[in-house]
Amino acid sequence: MTLRLEDKWVWDFWLLRHGAEHHIFYLQAPRALGLPALRHHNASIGHAVSSDLTHWRILPDAIRPGPPGSWDDLAVWTGSAIEHEGRWYMLYTGVSRAEEGLIQRVGVAVSSDLIDWHKHEHNPVLEADPRWYELLDLSRWRDQSWRDPWLFRHDDEYVHALITARSPSGPVDGAGVLAHARSLNLLDWEVLPPVTSPGEFAQLEVPQLVRVNGRYALLFCCHAEDHSRGRVARLGTPGQGGTFVLSADKPLGPYSAATHPLLAPGVPLRVLYAGKLVEAIPGDWRLMAFGGDGDRDFVGEITDPMPVREDSNGCVVIANARDSRPARRVALAREIETLISWGTAVAQRHRGLEVGELRTQLRDEHDRLTRQIGLAVEPVAATTDHGVSVAGGEILVRVFTPEGAGPHPALVHLHGGGFVFGTIDSLVNNAKCTHICRHAQCVVATVEYRLAPEHPFPTATEDCYSALRFIAERAGQLGIDAARIAVGGESAGGNLAAVTALMSRDRDGPPLAFQLLEVPVTDMSQAAAAHPSVALFGEGYGLDRSEIDGFTAHYLGDHARSAEPYASPLLAADLSRLPPACVMTAEHDPLRDSGEAYGRRLEQAGVEVTRHRMLGHTHGSSVLWPVWEPAAEWMRAVVAALRRALHEQDAAA
Repeated sequence: MTLRLEDKWVWDFWLLRHGAEHHIFYLQAPRALGLPALRHHNASIGHAVSSDLTHWRILPDAIRPGPPGSWDDLAVWTGSAIEHEGRWYMLYTGVSRAEEGLIQRVGVAVSSDLIDWHKHEHNPVLEADPRWYELLDLSRWRDQSWRDPWLFRHDDEYVHALITARSPSGPVDGAGVLAHARSLNLLDWEVLPPVTSPGEFAQLEVPQLVRVNGRYALLFCCHAEDHSRGRVARLGTPGQGGTFVLSADKPLGPYSAATHPLLAPGVPLRVLYAGKLVEAIPGDWRLMAFGGDGDRDFVGEITDPMPVREDSNGCVVIANARDSRPARRVALAREIETLISWGTAVAQRHRGLEVGELRTQLRDEHDRLTRQIGLAVEPVAATTDHGVSVAGGEILVRVFTPEGAGPHPALVHLHGGGFVFGTIDSLVNNAKCTHICRHAQCVVATVEYRLAPEHPFPTATEDCYSALRFIAERAGQLGIDAARIAVGGESAGGNLAAVTALMSRDRDGPPLAFQLLEVPVTDMSQAAAAHPSVALFGEGYGLDRSEIDGFTAHYLGDHARSAEPYASPLLAADLSRLPPACVMTAEHDPLRDSGEAYGRRLEQAGVEVTRHRMLGHTHGSSVLWPVWEPAAEWMRAVVAALRRALHEQDAAA
């Protein structure tokens, strides 16, 4: 996985951590431009968030170019952000159309929540001082370099900034320096002499200063052609590593000379530009970068975090450029850890039981746990059971009806359990269905579909589709508005809900108003293991890969039919003409990536989709809604999605 946008290139970036989340801000430009070199005058600043530095949730753009005639109306470029007196400040680079982007200045934007950023009225706030820094002189350099401000604090009252700049004297090919400025309020700045000496580089781009193991690492970037002639004569032709590192005992230097790219011996040399060090978790330093620069090897995406180590000289180097896996297990909420420990103990206690007996034992154990955490069946106007004829027998559908006059909208609910476990008689199923019935004000019809291995694929899919037809055909008798029927479920039930929607479309079945897919199984093919979240969260997070493989084997028997769309809806050739969808995934779930991929494919097919990645959650943690606020938030999101989808007509009236 990388941070890649389908329609935009992304390159220079900066990161900051707030709570459990890493925020990344990056330069972006439309891929439709065709030539990567055109991106610089078409750049804006995008924003995404992640808890693992690998899987990103895209947020609204942070900063865009200003209105015509403003100092930053052509493009906005690299910067950095810092918290100050309860608000967030971002310094960024701006260039104007009137000056053809030749003169660079630094402005500031302010945010109270890291999401909505507002440019300050005093912009630009920081410009080159000719006492120490080169102004526009096309006989010496292609522009006036004054960009890429990096914010940091020292042991004084100031906020400091390092800035890509050039010295006004000396050899042209060695004029690159890192400028220094400081401010008490991030609006009024004092420009100071540079912290590096000229002579080595024509430019030192996109700097970053971090403290690692008691020393300061100063990263910067430089093209191979921007090393001075004197440096090349002394050290030889530089490699294409792109990102270099200096080190010092104090944040303002003096800094050691960078002799090599930030790569350990034996690591294949490749262009890694705009490299940034970030702590994945405390003490675990990683490097992220983008590949290539200009038109050379540029792909417009940001790498996953690569581990780093110190070399014999105490300098930071990349340890293994191919390894981007988290070094340690992500810390989970206490409530989830307790749930996982309970599940492990129950599995060990009942190891070796036949599937039929194991179903009974697990249901009883689960009912005891969920009763202890406060799950309860809520009162509704009526609860009725109905037999539905299916091929080879009959299944049960339980219908919960809310208070008030009908006809009501309806949700056909399909429980989870890996296609092997689960029942509509469980406490968690009845509690969830009655909660939805009351709070979303809809009929909930929950389906006792037949389970594997006794009834392998496609039995469950046919049962669920038969239940949908039963509900639609008897809508009048059940107090249901046939024009407002949704289908939904969690885990295996999310798979069956997605498949039921496909079957209804393919077979000209009952029209559906909505599909609610919670932590859905969307890919059961042999390729499913390639989804990165399987490697990230496939052990120790409550749903292990070994369990997924076991459920798949019970349900499908072998993989001969695993790529069929009614088994793996993600692999369906056509996802158009499906009902609007809400896809909810859990951050630390091995099924997360395949579920999110299904949401994206629905969008690409023209389906209206709302996607939620529920941060901090594991595969089954929404069951904790009485005792854990993020799980209560999950249930509120479920209810809100159903109310929006099924009561729009009421609101319009």
